[in-house]
Amino acid sequence: MNVDIPGKEELNQLEQHLYAQAFYCFGIGVDQEIYTEIEKREILEKLSKGVQAVKYAICTDSILLAEIMNTLHQLQKNIENTTDSDQKVETLRLLFNQYNDAFSELNGLPRAFINRVKGVRGAKKRYAQVLDKKYAIFRSVLIKKVEKDGRFKNAKQAVDGVIEDVEQAFEVFDRGYATDKINEIKNKIKTKQEELKKFKKTKSSDFAIKPVSAEKRITRLNQELEKWTTALHNDQLYEEFPKIFLLKPEDYLDQILARHLREQKAFCDQVTEDPSNA
Repeated sequence: MNVDIPGKEELNQLEQHLYAQAFYCFGIGVDQEIYTEIEKREILEKLSKGVQAVKYAICTDSILLAEIMNTLHQLQKNIENTTDSDQKVETLRLLFNQYNDAFSELNGLPRAFINRVKGVRGAKKRYAQVLDKKYAIFRSVLIKKVEKDGRFKNAKQAVDGVIEDVEQAFEVFDRGYATDKINEIKNKIKTKQEELKKFKKTKSSDFAIKPVSAEKRITRLNQELEKWTTALHNDQLYEEFPKIFLLKPEDYLDQILARHLREQKAFCDQVTEDPSNA
């Protein structure tokens, strides 16, 4: 994932925006430019307990807002204290995903972050069916575990109890997806080659595009095929196609699945004992 790491000033702007949303969405704190560390802790503690959102709030999950704030604070520390760019990118990726899940609109979001969050939304929209299938796999693995061993105490423990099995199931699914994609590309190449061969024999005017364009299309498809085939063979699907293969271990999978589980309240009550599902 090629990402420009935001600077300290940009992160401070985002922090101000998030604490302002605590006020406008949940009536906690005040809208001001600078917050003391004590004020931040008090706001985070209140949000973490679960607060009813006000009418027309663009964020309705106070616990998730608190998680975003904690992720931002971690990123701010990473910017100053570590040279590990991969760690910064992973934390930033989590931040974008959390913001996308928490906010229905991007009102007030600092300009430096708008396109990045839009990118996350676009990717999730394009691959919504894949996401739905993977969430279904997660729920299937979880329900089998509960049927065998009984309910978990809460959402976090539920995810922790099945995360290894889920990761393995997701890997099988992703490799199957890649195999299907490879076969799809092969079929496209075969179709284009047959069309081109037919045109060269008949010179028919019914040929949809010019032969040169068809040949270029075949070349691009072969390049795409090579990329997919190599990535699958070398176990590099996630590195080559990060926007396609969502819900990867490096995407903070445990946190995302726990959040998804809490959102599915009826199912969460079925597999956990704690009504609050913390």
